[in-house]
Amino acid sequence: MFRVARAHFHALLVSVSVLPSAAIAAETEERDTIVVTGAREKPYAVESTVSATKTDAPIMKVPQIVNVVPEQVLLDQQVQSMTEALRNVSGITQTNGAFFADTLKIRGFGTDGAILRDGYTTIQEHALGSTVERIEVLKGPASLLYGRFEPGGLINVITKKPQQTFGFNVFTQLSSRGQRRLVGDITGPVGGGVAVRLVAEVEDSEYWRNVGRDKETMFFAPSLSFSSGSFSLLAQYEYLDTVRPFDRGRIYFNGERIDTPPTRNFAENFAELAQKLHSGNLTLGYAFNPNWRIETKLAIQRGEGGDFQIRPRRLVLNAQGVPTGEFIRSVDGNRETFDDRDYISANLHGKFETFGLRHTLLLGADYEKYDSGTGFSLNSPNRGGFNVYNPVYGLLDQNFAGLTVTPNSDSFQSFKTFGLYAQDLIEIGDQWTLVVGGRYEKFDDFQISGKAINPPSNDSSSDTFLPRVGLVFQPRPNISIYASYSRSFAPNASVPAIGDQPASGPFPPEKGRSYELGVKAQIFSGLTATAAVYDIKKQNVLVTRDLGNGISITEARDKITSRGFEFDMIGEITPNLSVIASYAYTDASDPQSALGDNVQDVAKHTASLSATYRFTETVPGLSLGAGLFHTGRRYGGQSAGADAQASIPFFMPGFTTLDLNAGYEMTLPSDHVVYTRLTLRNATNLDYDQSSGSALRVAPGQARTLYGTVGVRF
Repeated sequence: MFRVARAHFHALLVSVSVLPSAAIAAETEERDTIVVTGAREKPYAVESTVSATKTDAPIMKVPQIVNVVPEQVLLDQQVQSMTEALRNVSGITQTNGAFFADTLKIRGFGTDGAILRDGYTTIQEHALGSTVERIEVLKGPASLLYGRFEPGGLINVITKKPQQTFGFNVFTQLSSRGQRRLVGDITGPVGGGVAVRLVAEVEDSEYWRNVGRDKETMFFAPSLSFSSGSFSLLAQYEYLDTVRPFDRGRIYFNGERIDTPPTRNFAENFAELAQKLHSGNLTLGYAFNPNWRIETKLAIQRGEGGDFQIRPRRLVLNAQGVPTGEFIRSVDGNRETFDDRDYISANLHGKFETFGLRHTLLLGADYEKYDSGTGFSLNSPNRGGFNVYNPVYGLLDQNFAGLTVTPNSDSFQSFKTFGLYAQDLIEIGDQWTLVVGGRYEKFDDFQISGKAINPPSNDSSSDTFLPRVGLVFQPRPNISIYASYSRSFAPNASVPAIGDQPASGPFPPEKGRSYELGVKAQIFSGLTATAAVYDIKKQNVLVTRDLGNGISITEARDKITSRGFEFDMIGEITPNLSVIASYAYTDASDPQSALGDNVQDVAKHTASLSATYRFTETVPGLSLGAGLFHTGRRYGGQSAGADAQASIPFFMPGFTTLDLNAGYEMTLPSDHVVYTRLTLRNATNLDYDQSSGSALRVAPGQARTLYGTVGVRF
């Protein structure tokens, strides 16, 4: 069924590329044109952000670090995932969910639910797609404007909007490991203040490891904007149907990695993760006058899906405690899963002066409702016979006779959250800027499990007030020195009783506080550098305590802390040379860690440096670039040892990967621009590990891959 739909979708993309040609022929020579994607005069320059203050605030006046990965960086590097995009940003590391979702840590804290799409939380498991214009990373607590989030920060994906000038872009992307992707993007005015945009994508790509189903994606995103006088409207819709391989990675034993190539998978071809998503949002704006306006956003998301996976259980040991290579596995999966999320917000923006002080005021309210659940889960008995050194596949399949429904696996969770917030950015003369604000947040959570038979359930509620204050001093217009204090809030849901497992909760919410000092400088026109030191503490952290006999209880206790230093630089060193660079030192401490204060998947040192040179005179249209990306040693968890009762800590070694890229474009007499790009990812074919969920679930880095893109734009 998917392949039939894909054939229709290919026809749609062909129409996207043919349609503009007819439109171009009908236009006059005086028409305006835009480039939908491609180089700008200062392609890496970043001067403002919407994430930090929910206003289009200059970065130099924001008392917080906001890192932006602009579209040109995504294009130059041919970025394939959120992890690859955010390698360019300081203090971010991947966690083990990256095989099946965007899971990252910022300043040592997770990003569960902290990936936004135009300011609201997305349920899309992989948020980087063909509609992305840029990515903004707001460092530190962001609860004042966005509510319940971890104190490390959040990620806001900014999407492409309809334009009032015509343009289109169509390209195909291939790789040496079997990627096949086709994207079309067209935008332009239709009259009467209305503009439209259509982005469409289809992909059928092989998996880079030796076993794994193809990644199949069908994506369709129309949008419409309207502006007339003081009124504006933006309507966007996205449809996504995707199936991708479900991979649990590789194995560590006795503190060391089992010696198998990174391309070898221990799963089966049927292991998959599927998601079908409908997402729509409507933004309405009205300007009372040049200084006061109101904006309302409504976002509705409906998702459904399911998964099958090969669950790693244990390695078989010989009498001497040495692994024989036999690997015990089982099949399990979650079926008929769903995610429904509704969001609405209203913001009043105002600019005024009092006693010589210039105010940029924001008053807002937001409400969010999120329902999720699983129809049922499946599992099978453990099964051996699979050898990691000489694998034979097909011993397990989704029709395995022992596959049964897990008791009490039908589940439902619902939460509602409501917030009121106020923020004032006060400019005191030309050198000082004070940002003050506060938020009241109320949260209700309800969980139920095993609802078909005597359902165990639990519910909880909590509320809090979150202050924020920040001060910026600009000794010169191109230099900012700032200090900030803010707090975060994340409710802790109760844990329902399932079988013999006792219920836990209700719990007090997680609360975080952050102190931060930093400096920002525009070194040259178009080049911005930032540096910051921070101290973050989070309390009421949920931990699981083993009670024996397979029974555990969840408790709230102690704290996690993170202190560190970060440096980022982005922009143009010369009109031809663009750079993006970062370095972070992260000292994260978790007293509940099984090994001292180590925090899983957090590296003390991370760094990156990428540069692209554009030959505007000698070879017009040619660009060459390279990137180095370093992640230090990380704690991975506890591994089994030769003694069956032993638990040995393991660490993933640090690694540095090299990427190379080249591009060329030329303008045809018809004003069409034909372009091509090549990117060699992991050019040295380094064997490394990106993240760990446990000793049996370690994600390897992708082996050397060559990506190529050919396209035309106007």
